[in-house]
Amino acid sequence: MLSTVELLAVVIGTGHGDDTVLQVAENLITEMGDLLAIKRAAPIELQATPGIGPAKARRVKAALELGHRLMTLPPEERPIVNSPATAADLLMPDMMYLEQEHMRVILLDTRN
Repeated sequence: MLSTVELLAVVIGTGHGDDTVLQVAENLITEMGDLLAIKRAAPIELQATPGIGPAKARRVKAALELGHRLMTLPPEERPIVNSPATAADLLMPDMMYLEQEHMRVILLDTRN
């Protein structure tokens, strides 16, 4: 599983080398504080970080907006877990290639 800095580096894209992109991602998080601050910031604010131009700022903002939209899907579009098979179907894509046993917890409300 990638760290937050590594995921952000993937979104930022290529630079002059992988270390450079990772450093830009780390600098962006350090300067802004956290992902929520990055999401709330205007693209021009992100561009204050060396290595982040207009295109990369838009990419970062777009990725965070997609994550936000995923988390705010209407309830009818969220999966309903009403059996062990449904729970397995949700977790299997992330867990099927793990080399070591992991435990995952699914917290459900009264509507599953």
